[in-house]
Amino acid sequence: MFGEWNDAAARSHVVNAGLTWVRLYVHWEWVEPANTTPDSFNWSPVDSMVQVVESQGLLPLITVQGAPAWAAQFACGPLNVDSIPEFASFLGAMVERYDGDGVADMPGLLHPVKYYELYNEPDWEGDPSGAPGGCWGQDVDHDGRDDVYEYVDMLQAAYPAMKDADPDVQVVFGSLAHDRCSGCLFDLDFLDKALNAGAGAYFDILGFHQYDAFRDNWDGTLPWNQGILGKIAYLKGTLNNHGLSKPMLTTEVGLHVGSGTPTQANLEKQARHLVHVYVRGIAGDLRVIIWYELVDRPGESLQYGLFDAGWNPRPAYTALQVLTQQLVATTGVPAVFEEQLGSGQTGSQYIQAYRFRMPDGTRKLVLWTDQGCKIKQTGCEVTANMAIGAAQLGGTWTGRLRVVNEYGSITMVEDGGGGDLDGVVNGAITLQITQAPVYVGVAP
Repeated sequence: MFGEWNDAAARSHVVNAGLTWVRLYVHWEWVEPANTTPDSFNWSPVDSMVQVVESQGLLPLITVQGAPAWAAQFACGPLNVDSIPEFASFLGAMVERYDGDGVADMPGLLHPVKYYELYNEPDWEGDPSGAPGGCWGQDVDHDGRDDVYEYVDMLQAAYPAMKDADPDVQVVFGSLAHDRCSGCLFDLDFLDKALNAGAGAYFDILGFHQYDAFRDNWDGTLPWNQGILGKIAYLKGTLNNHGLSKPMLTTEVGLHVGSGTPTQANLEKQARHLVHVYVRGIAGDLRVIIWYELVDRPGESLQYGLFDAGWNPRPAYTALQVLTQQLVATTGVPAVFEEQLGSGQTGSQYIQAYRFRMPDGTRKLVLWTDQGCKIKQTGCEVTANMAIGAAQLGGTWTGRLRVVNEYGSITMVEDGGGGDLDGVVNGAITLQITQAPVYVGVAP
């Protein structure tokens, strides 16, 4: 969330979608505009955000950036050498204030804040004036040293200070854009350089961003490692090459619907992509998945919001509500991802099939087709038939299926009945699968 955290209607939309996590931005310069001691820090801007979002049961993930002018040449980039300990002191004080241990806590804190990300897209190597939050991807301070190594210096000071305040705090390596495209000004070697310099000992979780426009940089061989799963596999491989295994999260996934008045086709694609990326992210064991963004913001040419600027919901918002309804029990317990089915079980390399175990022990499949191309690419859609029986559903079979589309419409299909494409009672029901996702489970 950006300014929307202070909007009651916006917060209610997040809650009504069944979401848990919100991303809050905290600028160091807000709290310590002039170099001072922790007892003089101005926590009021941060307190306001934390109090408001926690009052509605939401969990904040805090992205820290925005160095004050006295601490860095650029707010987005490397800190002055003598300011690194000051930043570590600030981070330690912030973790202490929101850790819920009863010592120097924010008055009225409801839940401890456990996740802190250090800068957004620190791998930016373009002009600092256009930085997306971080700009550690080159040598912007012209000291003859790549700024990525100064990012590691910062981590080495920040990590122990944060852990001293709360041993359970989770320090997130600033979410990397790490994409290749014309005009993508990011250092693709940023993570490797940081890990070579010893960064692996100074963060708990690797953050990254993923957008469908760049999926062809990472896609595996159908049906495996498509979309965000391809990027997860690549980043896991990079960590493994350095002898590391770290959990991951993403603070930005999204798909824009264009500019101006969006076409119905683009609205549908956005809704489909939302389900695809969340299901794959869960399958990829991501700790947190955050959609960019809740609502279109003034001045942005491309519209990524689940709501337009007038707070009118787009189909993707409904798809998000249905997703949480389908994969989270009414008790609040989420389904557990079991496995992705291969073409031997689905009958087609184009079928994406993810099986979940619900809290009551039943299984549910989330199905759609993917031809291995960007979702808005012309000619990318494909259909395929899939026979669904006990093997696909983890051993359970009643002869009836409950099929729910991405907007919550329910269809009941019987083995050999009108909705069974093979029309034969044979222990399996054949459905046509398209790019539009469906949730399929056994019916009594």
